[in-house]
Amino acid sequence: EALDQLMQRLDSARLQHVDDQGSQSQSRARSKPLYLAIADRARSSYLASQLAFYGIQVEVLDDAAHLRDAFRERYPLALVMDVDFASEGQGLILSAEIQSGVETPVPVIFYSQDAADTMIRLAAVRTGGEAFLQGELDASELLEAIEGTTVAGSRELSRVLIVDDSRAQAVMTERVLNSAVIVTRIVNNPTLALR
Repeated sequence: EALDQLMQRLDSARLQHVDDQGSQSQSRARSKPLYLAIADRARSSYLASQLAFYGIQVEVLDDAAHLRDAFRERYPLALVMDVDFASEGQGLILSAEIQSGVETPVPVIFYSQDAADTMIRLAAVRTGGEAFLQGELDASELLEAIEGTTVAGSRELSRVLIVDDSRAQAVMTERVLNSAVIVTRIVNNPTLALR
Protein backbone atom coordinates (compact mmCIF):
# COMPACT_ATOMS: atom_id res chain seq x y z
CA GLU A 1 0.00 0.00 0.00
CA ALA A 2 2.85 2.39 0.77
CA LEU A 3 4.31 1.63 -2.64
CA ASP A 4 0.94 2.36 -4.25
CA GLN A 5 0.77 5.78 -2.57
CA LEU A 6 4.29 6.63 -3.68
CA MET A 7 3.48 5.62 -7.26
CA GLN A 8 0.37 7.81 -7.25
CA ARG A 9 2.32 10.80 -5.93
CA LEU A 10 4.99 10.26 -8.56
CA ASP A 11 2.38 10.00 -11.30
CA SER A 12 0.61 13.19 -10.19
CA ALA A 13 3.93 15.04 -10.05
CA ARG A 14 4.72 13.86 -13.59
CA LEU A 15 1.30 15.05 -14.86
CA GLN A 16 1.79 18.40 -13.21
CA HIS A 17 5.20 18.71 -14.90
CA VAL A 18 3.65 18.00 -18.30
CA ASP A 19 0.87 20.57 -17.72
CA ASP A 20 3.30 23.26 -16.65
CA GLN A 21 5.91 22.55 -19.33
CA GLY A 22 6.01 26.16 -20.57
CA SER A 23 6.48 27.64 -17.12
CA GLN A 24 8.98 24.92 -16.21
CA SER A 25 11.25 25.74 -19.14
CA GLN A 26 11.07 29.43 -18.30
CA SER A 27 11.96 28.77 -14.64
CA ARG A 28 14.90 26.61 -15.74
CA ALA A 29 16.16 29.50 -17.87
CA ARG A 30 15.75 31.83 -14.90
CA SER A 31 17.80 29.54 -12.69
CA LYS A 32 20.88 30.28 -14.77
CA PRO A 33 22.79 33.33 -13.59
CA LEU A 34 23.08 36.51 -15.59
CA TYR A 35 26.72 37.54 -15.79
CA LEU A 36 27.15 41.26 -15.33
CA ALA A 37 30.55 42.59 -16.49
CA ILE A 38 30.34 46.37 -16.16
CA ALA A 39 33.31 48.61 -15.36
CA ASP A 40 31.31 50.71 -12.86
CA ARG A 41 31.06 48.43 -9.80
CA ALA A 42 28.50 50.62 -8.03
CA ARG A 43 26.22 50.48 -11.07
CA SER A 44 26.73 46.70 -11.28
CA SER A 45 25.67 46.20 -7.67
CA TYR A 46 22.66 48.46 -8.10
CA LEU A 47 21.53 46.64 -11.25
CA ALA A 48 22.05 43.26 -9.57
CA SER A 49 19.73 44.23 -6.73
CA GLN A 50 17.14 45.62 -9.16
CA LEU A 51 17.20 42.51 -11.37
CA ALA A 52 16.99 40.24 -8.31
CA PHE A 53 13.62 41.88 -7.64
CA TYR A 54 12.47 40.45 -11.00
CA GLY A 55 13.74 36.98 -10.08
CA ILE A 56 16.94 37.06 -12.09
CA GLN A 57 20.00 35.64 -10.38
CA VAL A 58 22.90 38.01 -11.15
CA GLU A 59 26.58 37.35 -10.75
CA VAL A 60 28.64 40.55 -10.74
CA LEU A 61 32.08 39.98 -12.23
CA ASP A 62 34.88 42.32 -11.21
CA ASP A 63 37.60 41.56 -13.74
CA ALA A 64 38.58 39.43 -16.74
CA ALA A 65 39.88 36.57 -14.57
CA HIS A 66 36.57 36.28 -12.70
CA LEU A 67 34.71 36.37 -16.03
CA ARG A 68 36.77 33.49 -17.43
CA ASP A 69 36.38 31.50 -14.19
CA ALA A 70 32.62 32.02 -14.19
CA PHE A 71 32.35 30.65 -17.73
CA ARG A 72 34.41 27.61 -16.79
CA GLU A 73 32.02 26.91 -13.92
CA ARG A 74 28.64 27.55 -15.51
CA TYR A 75 26.93 28.60 -18.74
CA PRO A 76 24.92 31.78 -18.05
CA LEU A 77 21.47 32.99 -19.04
CA ALA A 78 23.22 35.86 -20.81
CA LEU A 79 26.22 38.16 -20.48
CA VAL A 80 25.89 41.92 -20.07
CA MET A 81 29.28 43.23 -21.16
CA ASP A 82 30.64 46.75 -20.93
CA VAL A 83 32.62 47.45 -24.11
CA ASP A 84 35.27 49.01 -21.84
CA PHE A 85 35.10 46.31 -19.12
CA ALA A 86 38.71 45.78 -18.04
CA SER A 87 40.12 48.62 -20.14
CA GLU A 88 39.12 50.54 -23.25
CA GLY A 89 37.71 48.13 -25.85
CA GLN A 90 38.63 45.09 -23.76
CA GLY A 91 35.00 43.98 -23.34
CA LEU A 92 34.75 43.29 -27.07
CA ILE A 93 37.95 41.22 -27.00
CA LEU A 94 36.83 39.24 -23.94
CA SER A 95 33.44 38.54 -25.51
CA ALA A 96 35.07 37.21 -28.69
CA GLU A 97 37.37 35.02 -26.58
CA ILE A 98 34.45 33.61 -24.61
CA GLN A 99 32.31 32.99 -27.69
CA SER A 100 35.14 31.05 -29.32
CA GLY A 101 35.46 28.84 -26.23
CA VAL A 102 31.82 27.74 -25.91
CA GLU A 103 29.85 25.26 -27.96
CA THR A 104 26.61 27.26 -27.98
CA PRO A 105 26.94 31.03 -28.40
CA VAL A 106 26.14 33.04 -25.31
CA PRO A 107 23.57 35.83 -25.70
CA VAL A 108 25.61 39.01 -25.17
CA ILE A 109 24.16 42.43 -24.44
CA PHE A 110 26.78 45.11 -24.89
CA TYR A 111 26.75 48.35 -22.95
CA SER A 112 28.63 51.61 -23.32
CA GLN A 113 28.43 54.53 -20.90
CA ASP A 114 29.44 56.90 -23.70
CA ALA A 115 27.96 57.23 -27.16
CA ALA A 116 29.36 54.41 -29.28
CA ASP A 117 30.45 54.98 -32.86
CA THR A 118 29.62 52.71 -35.78
CA MET A 119 32.88 50.77 -35.56
CA ILE A 120 32.28 49.81 -31.92
CA ARG A 121 28.72 48.70 -32.70
CA LEU A 122 29.94 46.70 -35.69
CA ALA A 123 32.61 45.02 -33.55
CA ALA A 124 29.90 44.18 -30.98
CA VAL A 125 27.80 42.48 -33.65
CA ARG A 126 30.81 40.58 -34.94
CA THR A 127 31.56 39.20 -31.49
CA GLY A 128 28.02 37.91 -31.03
CA GLY A 129 26.26 40.90 -29.51
CA GLU A 130 22.48 40.63 -29.70
CA ALA A 131 21.70 44.02 -28.20
CA PHE A 132 23.56 47.26 -27.59
CA LEU A 133 22.63 49.72 -24.84
CA GLN A 134 24.29 53.04 -24.16
CA GLY A 135 24.06 55.93 -21.73
CA GLU A 136 22.53 55.45 -18.30
CA LEU A 137 21.79 51.76 -17.88
CA ASP A 138 18.31 51.31 -16.51
CA ALA A 139 17.10 48.02 -14.96
CA SER A 140 13.85 47.96 -16.93
CA GLU A 141 15.67 48.62 -20.22
CA LEU A 142 18.17 45.89 -19.39
CA LEU A 143 15.39 43.48 -18.42
CA GLU A 144 13.67 44.08 -21.75
CA ALA A 145 16.93 43.37 -23.62
CA ILE A 146 17.51 40.21 -21.56
CA GLU A 147 14.04 38.89 -22.27
CA GLY A 148 14.40 39.74 -25.95
CA THR A 149 17.58 37.70 -26.26
CA THR A 150 16.82 34.77 -23.96
CA VAL A 151 13.10 33.92 -23.99
CA ALA A 152 12.46 31.15 -26.51
CA GLY A 153 10.23 32.14 -29.39
CA SER A 154 10.52 35.86 -28.74
CA ARG A 155 13.13 36.51 -31.38
CA GLU A 156 12.15 38.76 -34.21
CA LEU A 157 12.37 37.83 -37.83
CA SER A 158 15.69 38.49 -39.49
CA ARG A 159 16.00 42.06 -40.69
CA VAL A 160 18.24 43.30 -43.47
CA LEU A 161 19.07 46.81 -44.58
CA ILE A 162 19.74 46.90 -48.31
CA VAL A 163 22.09 49.72 -49.28
CA ASP A 164 22.41 50.07 -53.04
CA ASP A 165 22.53 53.13 -55.26
CA SER A 166 20.67 51.19 -57.97
CA ARG A 167 16.95 51.19 -57.18
CA ALA A 168 16.28 48.26 -59.55
CA GLN A 169 19.01 46.09 -57.97
CA ALA A 170 17.79 46.95 -54.47
CA VAL A 171 14.19 46.00 -55.32
CA MET A 172 15.31 42.70 -56.85
CA THR A 173 17.36 41.90 -53.74
CA GLU A 174 14.43 42.87 -51.53
CA ARG A 175 12.10 40.46 -53.36
CA VAL A 176 14.53 37.57 -53.00
CA LEU A 177 15.00 38.23 -49.27
CA ASN A 178 11.28 38.74 -48.66
CA SER A 179 10.56 35.37 -50.25
CA ALA A 180 12.86 33.88 -47.59
CA VAL A 181 10.78 35.58 -44.86
CA ILE A 182 13.40 38.21 -44.15
CA VAL A 183 12.18 41.72 -43.34
CA THR A 184 13.96 44.29 -45.50
CA ARG A 185 14.38 48.01 -45.86
CA ILE A 186 15.97 49.76 -48.82
CA VAL A 187 18.26 52.77 -48.65
CA ASN A 188 19.49 54.17 -51.97
CA ASN A 189 21.70 56.85 -50.45
CA PRO A 190 24.62 55.17 -48.60
CA THR A 191 25.09 58.14 -46.26
CA LEU A 192 21.59 57.53 -44.86
CA ALA A 193 22.57 53.99 -43.83
CA LEU A 194 24.70 55.36 -40.98
CA ARG A 195 21.77 57.08 -39.30
